[in-house]
Amino acid sequence: MKRILEHIREHLLNKTPTLEELRCESSSQVNNFLQYMKNRLSMGRLRYGKKFIGTYDCVGRMAELLKEYKRTGNDKLLVDLANYALLESVYGVHPKKHFKSGDDGKHCETNQT
Repeated sequence: MKRILEHIREHLLNKTPTLEELRCESSSQVNNFLQYMKNRLSMGRLRYGKKFIGTYDCVGRMAELLKEYKRTGNDKLLVDLANYALLESVYGVHPKKHFKSGDDGKHCETNQT
């Protein structure tokens, strides 16, 4: 007789796509997105240099970009938002800035019917 854990494991293994399937599905889109990020970071560095590092309100700008993305659907705004998140993570000045990994219990839901 199977233990409950074995039933759960079997169910998850049957339901979950393989790592190779996940890689094939999204690798080109992810690579494109990362390349857009790199391109825009490079242009920003050429334009502004280091003068804004640690002084710019990245969190406020991310909120503006997300609002604008919701209104327009322009993926360029998501690239910029990701770059501001990266800059905040590396150079942020939030007084409680830290990294604590954990499951908050909130998960993405699909819109598929």
